[in-house]
Amino acid sequence: MRQPPIHAAKGTRRWGWFVAAFVVLAVIGWGGWLAWDAYQAQAEADTLQSSAARAQDAVSARDVETLRTEVDTLSEAANSFYEHTQGLNWTLATYIPWVKDQARPLQAAGVAVKALADDALEPLSELDDLDALANPEFVDGRIDPYFMEPYRPTLEQVQEVLTDQAEALAEVDTSNSVVLVADAFDSLTGQLNELATMVDDATTLAQLLPTMLGGEEPRTYAVMLQNNAEPRASGGIPGAVIMVTIDDGRPEIGDYYSAGELNTGESVDGATDEELAIFGAQLTEYAQTVNATPQFPRAALFMSEFIERASGEAPDGVISLDPVALGYMMGDAEPQTIEGIEVSGANLAEVMLNQVYFEFEDPLDQDAFFEQVAKSLFGEVLGGGSSAVDGLERALQENRFSVWSATASEEEILEGTPAGGDMLRDDVWAGAFLNDGSVTKIGYYVDMEVAPSAGYCASDGRVASGQIDVTLTHTFEGDVAELPDYVAKSVSGIGRGEFLGAFYIAVPEGYRVLSVMADSEPAGYTSIDLAGRSLVELQIRLAPGESTQVSVVVEPESSYFGIGEVLASPGSKPSLNVLDVDTFESDC
Repeated sequence: MRQPPIHAAKGTRRWGWFVAAFVVLAVIGWGGWLAWDAYQAQAEADTLQSSAARAQDAVSARDVETLRTEVDTLSEAANSFYEHTQGLNWTLATYIPWVKDQARPLQAAGVAVKALADDALEPLSELDDLDALANPEFVDGRIDPYFMEPYRPTLEQVQEVLTDQAEALAEVDTSNSVVLVADAFDSLTGQLNELATMVDDATTLAQLLPTMLGGEEPRTYAVMLQNNAEPRASGGIPGAVIMVTIDDGRPEIGDYYSAGELNTGESVDGATDEELAIFGAQLTEYAQTVNATPQFPRAALFMSEFIERASGEAPDGVISLDPVALGYMMGDAEPQTIEGIEVSGANLAEVMLNQVYFEFEDPLDQDAFFEQVAKSLFGEVLGGGSSAVDGLERALQENRFSVWSATASEEEILEGTPAGGDMLRDDVWAGAFLNDGSVTKIGYYVDMEVAPSAGYCASDGRVASGQIDVTLTHTFEGDVAELPDYVAKSVSGIGRGEFLGAFYIAVPEGYRVLSVMADSEPAGYTSIDLAGRSLVELQIRLAPGESTQVSVVVEPESSYFGIGEVLASPGSKPSLNVLDVDTFESDC
């Protein structure tokens, strides 16, 4: 039998080697192509970072001229970065182990920086000015309800772009990315979120001001003044309520109610079984207890019903602030003398939350003084004769100012913002809340310090655990016998000057509790659920001079979870109660 020609087999082998060589060269070429793109992208990264930072500063300073200059530089660098992080070579890279962990964040960053430059900052730079990002101001005792209307279309467009990009970046996992990529990605995410927050706030105002400031028809609000000397989860006992009507941006003070005047002996409606189980029937039986819940929209709903029963008409909304916030809003306005006591923005909280009980023994006299101070100073704030707007911004940062609207479309916008006052909303990582049980005003002397932290696995970058440390300190150092009874009286089971309260820590969503310690010892606690969030509840008892530290350790239920802000009940002294979580690396 004749054998096949030998040269045919050799030809097949030559084609095999040729194909293999081509594949190797293609892979080398693709790798070189990818490396070249990455090199070019890195070359633009420094320009991007510095220009984006300057643009961000220009937006914060509302300097439209500087923003226009920076947008040109930023857009050129962003588009170059985008071109060098997209294409077939990058798509292929997203399927290769380890390489994909570097490629995917860079691709997402490329899309985000291009959108940031072209679709967000450029439209802002085309505005005549950036006053839309400033807080509206009183002019002759009035805020123009339509002040932001010319900016509204641009703000809504930019808000949509930033929201989309922030959500896209949040979906990217950088836990296995090299430090250079992960750090750059985190920096971009931070800048984007900061700008998004600024634009979100402005857009919210643009959407709400025309109707809520009475531009279409007069609005009446119940302004709830919280007394932080008797702590509640959202601040303090509602000491008084001032009715304010606003028509075309011009406010007018109406009726005044002490909290006791609003109690009718009957519960208001609307509390859930869950709320009643946690906070008790007093949540809806007494106007003084509506804000035992850390969810201000719920407290406002109950307060609205109390107002309706007392006046015959439900308010269009409820606004909450405390004396610390009111002091911020007074700023450096001239002090006023009321009942022989000089009151200024600097000492307002101390006077209203503590000194009044030393000056006036009769609770009726205390209420009368509280009413005079509230009406006089709140009236000055509404008249624009002080640093009302700047103070309001600080109060918002400390969760001391909250707004609820009875109009569903407005409340839908408010409920997802810090101004809405829901301290269990989705973007809140954890919370620490305190409800007084002493039935005195000794809570003025109780300070709460919150220190949240989270540990990352050094090996893979995932969040390994979180910890919320809360230190509660009874700061009174004198003789409790010298304190007025209204501040420190003894009641059943509670000694004179002693503080007793219910303390809650809201556990981060997607985490489970590993341990709860009080002063380094295992603590007895109750695990409860509220509005889909898990809460740890403990009883706190402190004599003057005593301190306790509660530590709650949690871990993610899956391999990776993000971290965010922690909110705390605002106390009787100026302090920042919106806290960032410190992070550290640990062995896992």
